[in-house]
Order: sequence, then C-alpha cells, then structure tokens
Amino acid sequence: MTVASGDTLLAMLLDLFARLRTAGVPVSLVEKVDAAAALGVLPLDDRPVLRAALRSAMVKRVADHAVFDRLFDRSFPLTTGSLIADAGPSGATNPPLPPQAPDDIDLSPGGGEITSSAPPTGGGGQTADQALLAELVDALQRGDADALRQLAGRFVDAYAGLDGHASSERSHYYRVLRAADLSNLLSTVMRHIRTESPEAMADALVAKMELAEQARQIDQFRRMIAEQIRTHLDDLLVDQGQQPPNRRLEDLDIVTASVTDLRAMREAVRPLARKLASRLSQRRRFRHVGRLDMRRTLRHSLATGGVPIDVKYRAKRASKPDVVMLCDVSGSVADFAHFTLMLMQGLHSEMARLRTFVFVDGIADVTETLAGAVDDFDPRYLVYQPGAVVGDGHSDYGAVLSRFLSDHGSVITPATTVLVTGDARTNYRAAGLDDFAALAGRAKRVYWLNPEPRADWGDKDSEIAQFAPSCTAVFEVRTLTDLVNAVALVV
Repeated sequence: MTVASGDTLLAMLLDLFARLRTAGVPVSLVEKVDAAAALGVLPLDDRPVLRAALRSAMVKRVADHAVFDRLFDRSFPLTTGSLIADAGPSGATNPPLPPQAPDDIDLSPGGGEITSSAPPTGGGGQTADQALLAELVDALQRGDADALRQLAGRFVDAYAGLDGHASSERSHYYRVLRAADLSNLLSTVMRHIRTESPEAMADALVAKMELAEQARQIDQFRRMIAEQIRTHLDDLLVDQGQQPPNRRLEDLDIVTASVTDLRAMREAVRPLARKLASRLSQRRRFRHVGRLDMRRTLRHSLATGGVPIDVKYRAKRASKPDVVMLCDVSGSVADFAHFTLMLMQGLHSEMARLRTFVFVDGIADVTETLAGAVDDFDPRYLVYQPGAVVGDGHSDYGAVLSRFLSDHGSVITPATTVLVTGDARTNYRAAGLDDFAALAGRAKRVYWLNPEPRADWGDKDSEIAQFAPSCTAVFEVRTLTDLVNAVALVV
C-alpha cells in the first residue's frame, strides 16, 4: 500500500472532519489537530489501524462509530489505488493499483485469468457468477479485509440495481445478499477449508474457532455491503441536489431502520442506558430538598443572634419507581419493544421493581427470561414466549388487557408506574378501553410510548386517541433519542 504526501493526507482528513460535522457528530478543532498529529506516526499501509486510530481521536461516543466508519470510507476511499495515492514531486498521483490476485491464479497472457462475467446491473433475484463467488470464498479463507471490501463494492455495483430506479436501502441490500448466496456462504467456505486442511480441521477446537472466525467475517461482509449501498444512495441524493440524511444512530427511525442499522443501534443502546442511569442516580442524590423545617431553623439561628442565616429543610425521601411494562411485540414494533426492554433493563438498579410482559393477542410474563439475557435476545423470539400468541397472531388489545387484569392484575398497586409500548393498532377489534381505564385507575401513573409518527395516530385502526385520556402522558418515540428522553421523564 502506498503512502500519500502530507497535503493529500491533510485534504482527506479535512474532508472527513467536514463530513462528520455535517452529519451532526461533535468533533472539535482540538480533536482534528490530534488526528492530524496521529497521521504522522500511524502505519498508513494498515487500513484497519488507521481507521481505529482516527476514530479514537475524533469520536467520543460509541453511538457515532457507525457514522464515522461510513464517512471514513468516503474520505479515505479504498477504490482510489490501495488506500491513498502516492503524490510524486510533480504533485501528480500514481495510477490506482489493481487488486492483488490469489497466488494460484496465472495472470500471464493466455494463462487462464479469471474474469468476471457478471450479468448486467439491476437483476432482481440473480446469482453471482462463479468466478466472483470464488474470489469471495478465497478472500474469506485468507482473512483479507481489504479484498472483502473491494468485493463488496463489486457485488453492489453488479447486483444491487442502483443504476435503475432507487428503492429502499433494504431492497438493494437483499438483492446483493441473494446474488452472493450469503445464506449458504458459511458452509461453502468451511467445506473449502476442510478440503485444504483436513488434518488441522480434524481437531474439534480448531474447527470451532475457524467456524466462529468465518461467521464473523461474513457478518462484516454484510456490513460492508450495507455501507457501499448507503454511499451510492447518498451520492444519488447529492446528484439530485438533495442533502444526504443524518445517519446518527440516535436519530434513525427505529421502525424503518435497515438491518445493519438495527444491529448497530443494539450496540449503542447499552452505553445510552448507563449514561441515563448515572443521570437519574445524580438526580435522586441531589434532588430538591423538602419542606421548610422551622424548628431546626430557629434552633440553628441562636448561633447567629436569632438571624435565620442557615435555613433547614426536611429531608425528602428518595424513592425508586415500581414499573410494570406491557410491550407489543407484533410486526414491525417488535424491534422498538426490544430497544425499550434493553434500555429499561439497563436502568434496573434505578427501579424498586421491574415486571415485564409481552403481548400479541395473548400475554406472557418474561421478567425472568429477560433477566441477564436481554443483550443476546433476538426480538423475534419474544413472539414465541408461551402465552404471547394464542390466536391468529394479530394484535388484539381488548383480549390482552382483559387477560392481563384477570391473570396479572395483582402486580398493579397504587405505587406502580405502567409503561405501555405499541402502536395501538387493534386490527379493527375491540380496543378494551374499559379494561385499560380500570388498569389506569389502579396504577399511580400510566405512560404510552408510540413508535408511529404522530400524523398517523388515529388513522385507520389506530386507537391511540381513545387510550390517551386514561394515560398520564403519551409520547411519540421514533428514535433512540426520543426513547431516552421519554424514559427519563417516566422514571
């Protein structure tokens, strides 16, 4: 990998700094200076090290790592040469170097060079040509991250359909996954490794470690594909004179987020929970004092000649809320429920008690199931908890509320805060408004977190307007930022 002149490197770094600021990532001038100083000592031929070092110098929050990684690839593009072009004395850059071919391929004239016969861009369900798939398998076996990133770009160019009508990010993403046959890629790679190294793979531990490593690389390849698609879509918006969307994780719409974004958001929600827990703990520790204690004030005023300089107050008892959660895990709101569960589990120490129930057309107590396992819990599995689905699998708020009051109503006390998450869409069934009013009458407070845009409330089968009068407050919660702010008010 070649090294750029100082001016070229500095221009790339300044471009990255500007992109980060535009995307809403707080990068100070001091951090920019630190990053520039780091370039003088970093091994520029090691792209992962360069990325990690600049990320450490310029990004303060875990939630902004995904934004940085995407913008780093645009400011320090892998496709321009290796990483950075080498500027000679005249200032001209050397031509890009071609990707290195595998050692066992003869690239001499007539030597059987592998060429891509990829079909035209835009094919919906086509499979990639065997040569390109062979390159992918070889890169995975070698553990070559740079080659994987280049292959991700080639797969996206050939199969994402980005030269036609722009669809959603998920649509382009799944086109590429189908072409690369990623569902069978792990077994294909492991079969090649067993064929080439049968003695090493005979060891069960070695085989297990290799399997885990290949699964990690394939997951990383998925992320690279998603990054490439985002870059293409952003460039398309720029060409149309529009501004690319702000992609800070906290500001992404949870319900419409891509698969890759959801994975990154799950990694970011834990630090947000710890930060919120610290804030709530401080708020309780330095809470406002209670009522004026006249007797103690007068007693202490004797030391100052009867002047009440040192005013005394009654100690205000610090209390932690008793929380019961009712989470709709049907359809697209399952991911939103999962984020709420993760956040509330992270705040467990700040609550006197937390009971959690999930529902679709039935209801299930998952308090013990989630204890200690929420980090690794797939939100889709919540639907399969015994009791969550008892009918056709469509939301039935009326049946759920009735069953909750009859089977679990005793968990609601006058000290309980009830937190309901869901879109309040009843599928034109009974909403159970009387049961909800009875539940609210037993509780201290009732809050509803709705992940749908407020403009859609009351549309079609949305009954949120009918539930609202029984609630202490109803929040529109579409992003992680909205979720953290709402929970801070609730708890």
